[in-house]
Amino acid sequence: MHAICKTPRKHRDDLLRYVHRPEMILRVYEGGLSLPSPAFHVLMSAYHALDIEDDPYIRFLKQSGDSGSAKLKKAYLNGKTDCQEQLKALVQTTQTVDQELGGWASGTYLRCCIDSFKKAKQGTMVYTTSIEEEETIYLSNFLNNISETVEPTEIDLETCCITAKVNRLIDILLKEAGPEFSGIVFVETRAVVCMLKRLLQAHPLTQRYFRIGASVGTSTNMQKKTKISDRITRAPDMRELDNVLDELRTGNKNLLISTTVVEEGIDITACNTVICFDQPKNLVSFIQRRGRARSSKSKYYIMLSDSERQSLAAKWLKLEEEMKEKYMDDMRELKKIEQLEACADRHREFVVPSTGVQYASTNPIFSCKARAEDQSVACRVILPNCVDGSVREFGNSQEWSSERHAKMDAAFEAYVGLYRAGLINDNLLPYANVEEEDEIYRKIEKRPNMVLVNPLHDPWQRIAALWSPGNPTYHTMMEIWNGPDLQLSARLVLSCALVSIESFKLYVDPGTEYEVRFSHLNSAGSEYAHESLAFIHDYTKTLLYSSFRSRMTWARDGFPLLFAPTYELTAQLVDSVQKTTPAKEYILSEFREHDHGWLRDVDGQPHHLESVETIDEVPPNGDDAPCSVKLRASRVSKRIDYLHPVLSQGNTKPTAPVLLDPAQCTVDALPGSHSRLAAFYPSILHKVTIAFIVESLCSSILAPVGFSDKSLVLTAISAPVAREGVDYQRLEFLGDAILKYYTAVSLTAEHLNYHEGYLAHLKDHVVSNRALAIAAVDIGLDGYILRNMFKSHKWRPLYNADLVDKPPSAQIELSTKVLADVIEALIGAAYLDGGEPKLLACLNTLLPKAQWTTLSARHQALLAAVPQLSPPIPQTISHLEALTGHTFSHPAVILEALTHPSHISSTHSPSYQRLEFLGDAVLDQIVTTTICRGNTNHSSCEIPVSRMHLLRSATVNADFLAFLALAHTISMPITDIIPPPMASSPLSSPMKYRPESLSASSVHSPPTTTRSAVELSVLSLLRRSPSVDISMALGSTINRFKVLQPTISSSLEEGNVYPWTGLAALAPEKLVSDLVESVLGAIYVDTAGNMDACEKWLEKLGVLPWLRRALAMEREGEAKMGVWHPKEELGVVASKLHSDGQGKYKVMEYEVSVETKSGSSQKLQHVDADEERKAEGEAAREGKGDDVDGGRYLCRLKVAGEEVAAARGSSRKVAETKAAELALPLLRAQLEARAVPGTGSQATGDREVLATPAAMAEGVATALDDEHEDVGEEAGEDKLYQEALNAIGNGAVTGESAAGPETPLSKLDESVYWSFSEHSTPAKNSGGRDFLERSLSGPSFDSRESENGDGNGRKRKWWSDEEQGGRGK
Repeated sequence: MHAICKTPRKHRDDLLRYVHRPEMILRVYEGGLSLPSPAFHVLMSAYHALDIEDDPYIRFLKQSGDSGSAKLKKAYLNGKTDCQEQLKALVQTTQTVDQELGGWASGTYLRCCIDSFKKAKQGTMVYTTSIEEEETIYLSNFLNNISETVEPTEIDLETCCITAKVNRLIDILLKEAGPEFSGIVFVETRAVVCMLKRLLQAHPLTQRYFRIGASVGTSTNMQKKTKISDRITRAPDMRELDNVLDELRTGNKNLLISTTVVEEGIDITACNTVICFDQPKNLVSFIQRRGRARSSKSKYYIMLSDSERQSLAAKWLKLEEEMKEKYMDDMRELKKIEQLEACADRHREFVVPSTGVQYASTNPIFSCKARAEDQSVACRVILPNCVDGSVREFGNSQEWSSERHAKMDAAFEAYVGLYRAGLINDNLLPYANVEEEDEIYRKIEKRPNMVLVNPLHDPWQRIAALWSPGNPTYHTMMEIWNGPDLQLSARLVLSCALVSIESFKLYVDPGTEYEVRFSHLNSAGSEYAHESLAFIHDYTKTLLYSSFRSRMTWARDGFPLLFAPTYELTAQLVDSVQKTTPAKEYILSEFREHDHGWLRDVDGQPHHLESVETIDEVPPNGDDAPCSVKLRASRVSKRIDYLHPVLSQGNTKPTAPVLLDPAQCTVDALPGSHSRLAAFYPSILHKVTIAFIVESLCSSILAPVGFSDKSLVLTAISAPVAREGVDYQRLEFLGDAILKYYTAVSLTAEHLNYHEGYLAHLKDHVVSNRALAIAAVDIGLDGYILRNMFKSHKWRPLYNADLVDKPPSAQIELSTKVLADVIEALIGAAYLDGGEPKLLACLNTLLPKAQWTTLSARHQALLAAVPQLSPPIPQTISHLEALTGHTFSHPAVILEALTHPSHISSTHSPSYQRLEFLGDAVLDQIVTTTICRGNTNHSSCEIPVSRMHLLRSATVNADFLAFLALAHTISMPITDIIPPPMASSPLSSPMKYRPESLSASSVHSPPTTTRSAVELSVLSLLRRSPSVDISMALGSTINRFKVLQPTISSSLEEGNVYPWTGLAALAPEKLVSDLVESVLGAIYVDTAGNMDACEKWLEKLGVLPWLRRALAMEREGEAKMGVWHPKEELGVVASKLHSDGQGKYKVMEYEVSVETKSGSSQKLQHVDADEERKAEGEAAREGKGDDVDGGRYLCRLKVAGEEVAAARGSSRKVAETKAAELALPLLRAQLEARAVPGTGSQATGDREVLATPAAMAEGVATALDDEHEDVGEEAGEDKLYQEALNAIGNGAVTGESAAGPETPLSKLDESVYWSFSEHSTPAKNSGGRDFLERSLSGPSFDSRESENGDGNGRKRKWWSDEEQGGRGK
């Protein structure tokens, strides 16, 4: 399916669509010679004043006697000495620069040459003869004499320090300047290129508009001495050509100044302006330069002096005509060739009616065979095994007389077959990422994170409209409980039915929680009398006014939600509900022991009346005075939000009681319990609003689903930021896996001839966040997502009049991730509410563009597509059955699961890619349901959603699956037959033969047999091509596995840290994990979707046992399985430590260099995978060349500019993971010390010294490595490192166990540990075992002073001997 498009000149129409012919423009400038600049005049005067007798070469020849007389005479005649040639070239080049660019350029050029020569002289110049040193001194003296008169100046537009030619060039550039400008200026000489670049950069008219790059090429003559005049071409700003061209392509530069080096043979991005500062020399140069200006509406400038205008203008027009003539000659020649190749055979074409696109066979290369009898040619082609077997092989429709036409016909038949099979589209091209031109697509494409959506649905507009005389009202009993005690009760009165509402909590204070319960919803069509309904309105207004008089006015009424008392309405209550009583009168006549009305002070602020107190007031004169009565009260909280817990240290602490004068206070007639109920009104209103939103959603968009449990819907539409007590995260976790599972099964069964690439593409169109966000907006789900928290500070009562006349709200922005998450959460909710029937109804409602049907129907379609396998049955099938514990009913599916895409066979068995696509979704579904089964919403040890995601990611990790696949083997017995030594060939040792290798003539005595066993894994059964690359890659994977298996297995079976480092060091080939998933897909297809059979394979493999162990650790207590990848966790910890207060944090930098055993080092930073593999291969060639022990990567991890860890690894990934693993405990300790002062750290001078298990592990691993030098591989070091880290992380290595016989620490007497201060040199501490035991025996690993320490307690770092490297080891 890969094609190469070659476009010869005969396809002129197509060529002109992409390559545009530029407009040629001649620009004339005033020519003529100008006066030399002061700098050039000084140079010329000094040059002519030279005496050749002082030349070092002349003096050398004179001193050489007769032997030099001939050379001396020749030197006198032509004046050619090295110094004279150098100075002559400098004069000529300066003159050229002066004439072409002007005095500023020539003066700057001369100064640059002088400075460059002086710098080279002060450097490392090596003299091979004494005359070379004398020549350098001679030239240096000459340049020193003129340097004082040559000083750099600024460009002055008034003094005309540049030539008319440059001014004309600037006019052209300024005319063409713009945002899309891209141009090239062709200059003849190298020095002029350099100085023109600097001139335009310094010129005030051009420096703002152009980002200039320049290149003059590189010299290939390494023996040639660099002249003074050429040193400027090697200045730092003269970049390598490749770098300059890259910057031109990326837009970092928009103007290139160059010599003819870029005329041909170099790929340059299309430009819209090409300027010939110096004229082209010939037709070829003219055409090549013009070809660089191939953008639309491009221009090609040629600069001419006024004296050359007439003659050269005609020349360029003539050259243009010559070029056209050559082009037409080529066209005539091509036409003649086409006529010669014309064939009498009929022409075939295939046209797609809907698009008009046609296919005609071109020139593919296939296998052809000529028939001997009639010399006719037949061609057949077999496409790769990723294509369905029914359309993989094609042949000719008829016999052909030539091989060329046979190939064309075979290609034609193949393309038509692929189209009819639906594998290419109506444009006869493979399916590509072409989307519908929908506005919502464009919006999401433009802003992938946010999209405009409808505001949240407001149910109160409809409810407010129903409040009219004569309409029925509905009431619901509401009770507020504090544990077993009923605190408050009321009836909710509405104009429409409240179908369902869940109980919820009110957080009164840090130690008190109320529960709001509802019963007798919508009691049978209750309709109040007009007088009673009017009282309920007044009662609700009085209730609200008692608590929120600053947020409302008494004159307004008409609320959509009314509160009514639960007892019988009496006339006395109706009359007194709005009254107040003076406090003095109240305490004398109506004082009640309980349920006081709120006491209001002179400002009207409400207070809780606690008691009446008598206070003796003593007058100043000492006379007796009557007692004074005071009211002890506490101010009522202004809090409105009771839906969220109160922080004990927040601003809601109870106020201190105050004493109020009863003469200045009043008491509300409304009982205090009713007023307390009013305080809860905003929270209750919010919950009722949500209940109506859920009911509206279930009765409209989700009506086809028929949800029974409305609480699932509420959970599914609640974003975490809304803080509704529930959120969609757990349902989304489940729904994500279910959606991918159903999508993968449906697509695989629906498109039986689609390869994995097409299936993955179609799956993305269904399950990607972008697709789900589009679906959510299309069906209107965006208006039902709870994404805003209850804002108490903005709360105001709702009025029916405002709601009825409320204008439509403007659209708001919402994250597309939230839209997608809600879709997935609803899918998970439907599955929990009613299994597959409601799930399918939900899928068809939310994602109607896809075709959803039962899984059983999909399973039957998959089984029907499995071909019958004709005998003999390969032995591979029985081996796989033994590995999986499953007996296959359809053996052909096994061969498909074990067939690598590289495999070629005559059976046309497809590759495992389709089954791997299916198995990936099945694995995800099994792992997700396993996690959810042990983590119900009512569990007291509920696993956080973030941990659930981490567990799933770790379980389905490709390296993890590959390791388990290599570790899971079966023992296969084999018999080795060892023949006796042949008489004519004495053998010193027996050789193993298989029975088929023996013949009767070669056996002189009975052979001996030995029985042995071979371990087979699923990788052993892989059907692949005998490619050397694949064999070497798999061999390296197996070698690394053998070394790393004990460490990784121990960590998986007994450790509490996921072996990220070990798995990274294993670096298995992807095909190993693909095999696990393809076998899983094969079992799924063979059993018609039996999940128990699939789980059995994962059970034997070890996937589910590890997952259940990790889940048990999550539920049992504090010790959790460490499944967070060290690099990701380190990023989070570092952001908390080094946040700037605005959510930003300083960059974490991984500096990685690859080192080889030859000592070379190459820094790898910000490189892609191809560059890394290239560097790794070069390092391997310089070193040992083995996958495990070849190129060695050293990673230095810096956080906030400070190096915190360093580690080596067999790859970049391993080194970075180990460095992050080492740094994590250090940063965690710093974070804990910041949170709890004095914990986990010890102040030493200007820094904190923190104990880290990783630092201890590094020391232990080093000591172990000293005792295991025979390992000799990076994998062995990873094993030791992981063992030490696990031991210390688990607390297994202590002062007592360190000295025990079961640990290698007893062998550490001769170990050496290094410590160093940032302000001192490394110091050597012997007695490593004593030091280590002292360090491990205490509660923390304290920093110790080195022997030559200064006692200031500076921070120490601990390095292994290997890490010490160049630090004095």
